[in-house]
Amino acid sequence: MKNILSIEHLKKIYHDLDGEMCAIGDINLDVHDKELISIVGPSGCGKTSLLSVLSNLESKSDGTISFYKDDIKLGY
Repeated sequence: MKNILSIEHLKKIYHDLDGEMCAIGDINLDVHDKELISIVGPSGCGKTSLLSVLSNLESKSDGTISFYKDDIKLGY
């Protein structure tokens, strides 16, 4: 199967006056063509941060994100 999305060692860290908070630690994920996935977890575990980074609403702190095509649009 063809990968339509590949995430390697993705990290998202937020900084404020009190220091930093790691919202996404070290995520690795491959999504294949015609595959349905769900992102679930408790409040504050990084679901929205992950979607915001994938949608280009926020920048990632580290890692790589590769889409099969450059013109893929992702929204939530």
